[in-house]
Amino acid sequence: GLMGAAEAAASLAVQLGDAQAEAALLAEGRDRAEAQKAELQARAHELEQAVSAGNAECQALHQQLSEAIEREAVAVEGRRVAEATAEELRAGLAEAVAGREVALGQLNEAAAAFETAAAESAARVAELEGQLAGARADA
Repeated sequence: GLMGAAEAAASLAVQLGDAQAEAALLAEGRDRAEAQKAELQARAHELEQAVSAGNAECQALHQQLSEAIEREAVAVEGRRVAEATAEELRAGLAEAVAGREVALGQLNEAAAAFETAAAESAARVAELEGQLAGARADA
C-alpha cells in the first residue's frame, strides 16, 4: 500500500513538473506573442502616419498642379489679349499713316490752288495797273 502511494506521489510529481514546464513554455510563448503584437501595432501606426503624410503630399502636389494649370491659362489668355491689342495698334498705325498721306495730298492740292489763285490775282493786279496807267496817259 505504501509503495503504491509513493509511486503515485512520484508519478504526480513528474506530471506536476511536466505541467509546470509546459505552463512556463506557454507563458514564454504568450510573452513573445504580446511583444510581437506590440511591435506590429507600432509598425502599423508608423505606416498609417506615412500614408497620411503621403496623402497630404499628394494633395499639396495636386493643388500646385491646379495652380500651375490656372497660371498657364491666365498667361495664354494674357498673351492672346496682348497679341490682339498689338494687332489693333498695327491696324490703327496703318490707318494713321494712310490718313497722313491723304492729309499731305490735300495740303499739296490746297497749296497748289493757293499758288494758282495768287498768280491769277497778281496778273489781275498787273492788268488793272496797266489799265490805270493807260487811263492816266489818256487823261
